[in-house]
Amino acid sequence: MILDTYFKDFLSNINLTKNQISRIKNTHETLRDRLKNDEELSKYIIDTFLQGSYKRATAIRPKNGEKSDVDIVVVLNLNKDEIEPNKIFNLFENFLEKNYEDYEFNNKSIRITLSDVDIDLVITLLDDISTSFSKNFFNKNVIKLMNENFNQKDYKKGYLYLPNTQENKWIKINPTAQIICTTSKNKKTNGIYIKVVKAIKWWQRLNYPDSHIKSYPLERLIFECCPNEIRNIAEGVCLTFENMTKYEQKPYLKDFALETDVLENISNFEYDKFYSRAYEASEISKQAYLEEDADESIKLWKELFGNKFDNSDTTKNSGFTKPNKKADVPSGRFA
Repeated sequence: MILDTYFKDFLSNINLTKNQISRIKNTHETLRDRLKNDEELSKYIIDTFLQGSYKRATAIRPKNGEKSDVDIVVVLNLNKDEIEPNKIFNLFENFLEKNYEDYEFNNKSIRITLSDVDIDLVITLLDDISTSFSKNFFNKNVIKLMNENFNQKDYKKGYLYLPNTQENKWIKINPTAQIICTTSKNKKTNGIYIKVVKAIKWWQRLNYPDSHIKSYPLERLIFECCPNEIRNIAEGVCLTFENMTKYEQKPYLKDFALETDVLENISNFEYDKFYSRAYEASEISKQAYLEEDADESIKLWKELFGNKFDNSDTTKNSGFTKPNKKADVPSGRFA
């Protein structure tokens, strides 16, 4: 069954809370303000902006005992040919010592650990062709971006260089393209796509906390597998899992506007484990979607999503009527 009300409540249960959003907002605004006013660093900084699942509106609530995280990109006015990638973080050492007690230099970012939020500070340099780099674009709210039309020329606003400090080389990235493609896909699905992403991310986090594909590669795979024609969340989850089962071997999955394989760092063994889990989830979601009895359908969806897929409190307090809307399956689907 479609169970729209249950899915709506489920998403409310896995979305970031208002308190978590407030803490993330205060954390990133404080850091960005400190960077802007730092006497030593401010002369190098063109702009700062948000990246990652929080920016793309695909972040889900941390499990109990875990913290929210946010990615902040800093764009510097330095030439990549004049500074070594493995030296770039040294510019930030005095700033970090002054403002934060717990931080570490990772391969491609600086991790700042706070009591309630973790920050990944991503240091980048502007690419030569990004002459139309737009501060306004990067700092727009995702909801506003949903209503804009994009083309590939917009990608040129966002090519940046990211340091790989272990290999001492610069890597070309394009967070603009990630944002454009996510928001455009969501618009084509009438806002359902992002909800499907959150649901499947929760499925993985809940069931496989110690062995799973990282957030962005999973999102990119969902993007590839989620049809634009989906009409509700249940159908979106079903068809996305079903399409995942078509990739029995690890595919080459190009990042947006780049030639980078987003699954490159996932071993064949890790992918095989993910595939078997996705195959099982495909079978369960198909049964749940096609099941005509509401109680049985709810039970099956809860096998995937756990107790967060449960609006029993809403049912008790609002005179809620158990749903009986059957799935209308177009010809050719769930073959």
